[in-house]
Order: sequence, then C-alpha cells, then structure tokens
Amino acid sequence: MQSLYKRLLWGFFITLLTTVFSYGSNPLWNNLKIINKGNVNYLSNIVVVKLTERPIVNLDGSVQLMQPLVSYLEGYGINSVIAVFPNKAPDESGFDRIVIINYESDSDPFFVSSKISELREIEWAEPKFVYELVYTPNDPSFGSQWNLSKIKATLAWDITKGDTNIVIGIVDTGVDWDHPDLGANIWMNWDEIPNNGIDDDNNGFVDDIRGWDFGGLHGTPDNNPMEDRPDHGTHVAGISSAVTDNGVGIASIGFNSKIMAVKTTIDDRRGPNGSPYIIFGFEGITYAADNGAKVINCSWGGGGYSIFGQETIEYAISKGALIVCAAGNNNSSGAFYPAWYDGVLSVASTTSGDSKSGFSNYGTAVDVSAPGSGIYSTWMNNTYATLSGTSMASPLAAGLAALVFAQFPAYTPLQVGEQVRVNSDNIDANNPAYANLIGFGRINAPKSVSNTNSISVRALNFQYSDEAPGGNGDGIFQPGETITLTVNFINYLNPTSNLIITLENKNSYSTINNGTFNAGAHSMLEEFNNSTNKFSFTLNDPLPENADLKFLLNYSDGSYEDYQWTGTIGNPTYATQSGNDVALTITSKGTFAYNDYPNNLQGDGFVYLGGDNLLFEGALILGTSANQISDAARGDDQSVQNSDFSVIQPFVLSIPGETADIE
Repeated sequence: MQSLYKRLLWGFFITLLTTVFSYGSNPLWNNLKIINKGNVNYLSNIVVVKLTERPIVNLDGSVQLMQPLVSYLEGYGINSVIAVFPNKAPDESGFDRIVIINYESDSDPFFVSSKISELREIEWAEPKFVYELVYTPNDPSFGSQWNLSKIKATLAWDITKGDTNIVIGIVDTGVDWDHPDLGANIWMNWDEIPNNGIDDDNNGFVDDIRGWDFGGLHGTPDNNPMEDRPDHGTHVAGISSAVTDNGVGIASIGFNSKIMAVKTTIDDRRGPNGSPYIIFGFEGITYAADNGAKVINCSWGGGGYSIFGQETIEYAISKGALIVCAAGNNNSSGAFYPAWYDGVLSVASTTSGDSKSGFSNYGTAVDVSAPGSGIYSTWMNNTYATLSGTSMASPLAAGLAALVFAQFPAYTPLQVGEQVRVNSDNIDANNPAYANLIGFGRINAPKSVSNTNSISVRALNFQYSDEAPGGNGDGIFQPGETITLTVNFINYLNPTSNLIITLENKNSYSTINNGTFNAGAHSMLEEFNNSTNKFSFTLNDPLPENADLKFLLNYSDGSYEDYQWTGTIGNPTYATQSGNDVALTITSKGTFAYNDYPNNLQGDGFVYLGGDNLLFEGALILGTSANQISDAARGDDQSVQNSDFSVIQPFVLSIPGETADIE
C-alpha cells in the first residue's frame, strides 16, 4: 500500500510540473472586435496556433499546455485555450494540434502571433482571419435563369443528372434546408440518431443530422445549420443543387447532387453592409471534407495569406474533396483567399454576353469563369431572389464539378477540377484586356461531362536559379545574369503524345534564350520535369529594383492548347542569408523575414535547421535621442509598417564575402 501511495503521489507532482490548469473552454466571441486593415479582416484578442506536440484536450474542449509555453503566454493574460478540432485523431495533417488562444492584452494578433512563433513548442501561429461574402444586393425584378442556358445545362443533363451520393458542401451563412426547392436535396447524416444528445457516428458533432452551425446566433455552435436570416447561403445552395424537374421554382446544374449545409457565421457579428462575417470557414471546410463532401463551395474571401487556410485545402483534397472558390468582387488582380490557395478551382464572374462582370476579380490564379451577374435562385422563407457576384459564379462551377464526379467516379478531386477547367469555352476575344486573366474560359457543362479525351498538364512547382556559368549562384537575380528555370509537371488527364511546352515572355526586363521543351508522351497522372532541358532567360542590364518577371508557359499537343502563369523577382531589394543552420530574409527597407507585409510572399522568414518559419515580422528600430526613434515596424496604425528609413543602397549578399562565406 505504501508503494502504491508513493507512486500516486509522484504521479500527482509530475502532473503539476508538466501541465497546467485548463483555461475557459470557449472565447467570448461577441466581445471580440473585427479588425479591418485594408482588405484583411481578423478578430481581436485571438491567435490560431499549431503546436509541435499534441496537447491534452479536456472533455469541454479546453486544452492543457506545457509549462514553458504557459509561462510565456501568461504575459498576454490568457482567457481560454481551446482545440479547434477536439475530437480529431492524430494524422498527417496535424489538425489535432491546432488550438485557439483568447487573450486579454491589447496587443494586435499579428504581433502576438509573430512573437510566439519563435517558441519551439509552436509550429506556426497567425491571427484568426475572417472573410466577407462576395455578392451585391438583390434585384427581385429579374427572374431568368440565363446562367443555365449559357453553360448548356440541359445538354449536360442528357448525359448525366448527377448522383445522390455526390455531396456539395455549402460552407456559408447557413441554408434554408426546408425550402420546397431545396429540402429533397439536403444531405442527411444517416449515421446519427436525431435528438438523442449522443454523437452516434463519433465524428465529434452531436446530432448533426443536416450539417453543423459553427457560430450559432451568438457564438455557441449547434446542430441546426439553418440560415438565421436572409443573407447568402440559401441563394448559393440553390445555384449549385436546387431540386430540379419537380415543378417548383428553379432548376440547378447539380440536379440530383446533395447539399451539405455548413454554417460558419455568428449571426450578430456583421460588417458595415449588414452581412455576417465568415469566421469559421476553415473549420467548415474540414467538417465538410470529413463527412463525405466531394465538392466544397466557398463563396467568400479576403486578403491575408493563412497557413491554416492552405493546410485546410490540402487536407480536404486528401479526403477526396474539390474546393471551389469565388475569385472576389473587387475588380482587382490582387491576392484573394481562399481562391488564391494552391489546389482550389478559382472562379471569376461573367455576364450574359460572356464579358467579365464589372465587379469580378481577375488574375493569374483564376482557373475558370462562370455566369455570376443577375442570378436567380432560392431565398429564405420559401422565396426566390436575384443576386450578383462571384459568389453566384462559384456554386455554378461547383454544381458542374458534382456532375463530373458522377460521370468520372475514378477521378481524383484535382482531376475533376481540371476536367471542368480545360473543357470551358475561351472568351478572351470578348475580354481582350483580361486575356489569360479570367481563367481558361467560361464553363461548358456538356463538354465537361462528355469529353473523354481531355488533356491537362500543369506545373507543380518552379525552381529559378542563377547557377553558373550564367550567374554567380547566390540566389539573387541581378542585372545581366542568365537565369534557368526547372519545372516539375504533372499530366492530370489523358495521355499526351507530342506535348510541347514553351516559355513566353510577359515582361520587358528579360530575353528568353531557351524557351522550348519537347516533353513528348506522358501517361495519366505521370509527373515529369525539364531538368535535362531547362528554360533560360537573361536579365536586362540595367534592371529596375524588384522587377516583376512574369512568363507564360504554353502547352500544346494536337488540339490541346493551354497556358499557365509563372514568375519571379529580378534585382530584389531583399535577400535570404542562409548558411550553417539558419536562414533569414533581410530587406533594404529595414524589415526582416518578409518584404511584402502582410502578404508575406516575398521572403523565407526565419528558419532554423530547415524547419518551419519562426518569424512573421521583424524590423530595425534605432533610437537617436531621448525623443527620437526611427523604425520600420508597425506603430499606431497596425495596418502599415513605418518607413522612417530611406534606401541609399539596396541590401545585397556577397558570396563569398571578404571575411566570411556570406556577407
């Protein structure tokens, strides 16, 4: 007995030494502010963190953290630490290690996340980004479903009307699931026994018989994904898969496809225009993927790259889901997420005349276009309405993707996306100012479900190099250097026979030396590269600082013609010093880690031992007197970095240096 007592006592003390008490189980969502910085929106007093080790999760979802991490975080006044996915088993995604930390300090979440990212217990940390819906107010006087005739939906239905086993996840503001034109197509979770208060299917959600509501009215989740008021999601759902051929209301491209309602808003957290924010978008995508959705529609977005967002897309693809996203309504070519993440099908909007909708975003990341101006669809309280936006274009493409899944059941999610993309109709002649910037074309339903000879070749990644003899090998592309480009490709669809890939110059700062790669024959899903015949180009001398070097890869094989954008930066005013165990990006303007806050795409951050980035933002601060500080950090206006320094001479790396290997 004495031995047992000692063991229990030691176990008690070990627990005290290695873990801490649990914080409150849920943030007070309604007490949090929405911080708006340009086109980036995020919650105050919240950071999303991916830990390096799986934490202990209590039954209420609260998390116990290791003492070193707690000691650091307590300086911010921690209110709660909760697991984002408390019931998720460990897997390659590491989503079981993602937590939300709610703190009391007035510190901006960008600052807090950058500081705690330096801790070895944290893989990454970032603000809790929130997103806006991408539509314009309704005009009930317009009732034509011109969008279906434009994409020739009836011809597609002669080939397939879809499959009730193909589910489209509508990650949005909720869905009026008992609408007479939606009810019969609403996905039901038959593994869950209704209203017994038990998680019968062990998916982590109790009584989720029609989907899930992550935000509820005031921040408390529940099992009813009904739209709280007429907002957006019901309209989106009807476009993708309203009940068709039922003598009621409207038809939809998805026809027999099912709709999974996933509500990701808090009803009383709304923007200046009265629309709710998408607060739990990535959690909603994960839920839809985990519960069998083959297509997941996201008619929302905004600025600010999120690691959590990109990892969520990759996770959903691994679960067999294609993510379809609205390209945005800012009439801009700027990055807009989640539509700009790798692996999604990004959809711009067009008019009935196949012109780009005036509001629609465009750019190198757009994959296809679809009708989005004046779209008639289901609305709350058994009614119908007309809305415009890429929000309306995206679910049309999502519904078509569901038909393609039904017609080509062996295809992977990315193959389905490519089948939709390469069978769209080129409309560049109608949009000369946006050629190659609104996707391959406007979607074509019958071609997408009938063409069994489609080819689609895509570049998976690009490696630009200033290797000898054309360059000095320092990784900085300077005036007069010759740059080589090695590309890893994949052939997603049918075999190629005589594939030719060319590099086309879309900038005025370089001259192409070798721009042709005879790739030849490649089978379906085969990966290959041009390492034995690299593309090359020579940079002008002189060359502007931070020259935007854009190129087109053109693919051709018989009747197959395709393109893809690529690019890099010439004569950059920043560089990554990498040697021994550490890599750090240094800029000419006095910042560290990245050159393009807040997108953080230009640079490598701070990396130790080849691991994950440990620094979101760093800056030089120089005190010249008791009353004068000059810096490149963020000050009172947290949306911009201070620019107290002038660039006299751009930062450069010397390899080798006078006294060291790298200076």
